[in-house]
Amino acid sequence: MKPSIDNSTSDYIFKYSEDLPRAEHYANRFKKYCKLAGVKTIRFHDLRHSHASLFIASGEDRFTVSKRLGHASTTFTETIYGHPFPDKQNSITSLLEATFKKDFKKSV
Repeated sequence: MKPSIDNSTSDYIFKYSEDLPRAEHYANRFKKYCKLAGVKTIRFHDLRHSHASLFIASGEDRFTVSKRLGHASTTFTETIYGHPFPDKQNSITSLLEATFKKDFKKSV
């Protein structure tokens, strides 16, 4: 079966149809265009990971990202996509430290 654009109210972007090229066709074209652009070739599926990671890095909440990706739980999303951003813990710690310092200075 081949993917086609789904114009219904479905949550899916692609549905299967014999009228359009198979998924491999899009993956092969993507690889070709990466080479033509002179950029590192990644798997077509890696775009999904980049999409999710960019949302997380920009501060989007895990629930929204999880729903967008069709995951059953935010825990799964965090497990798969949370690891590229260990500095989030550091930024939270810095934010708390700055807040406490301000509050301490006000009370002195």
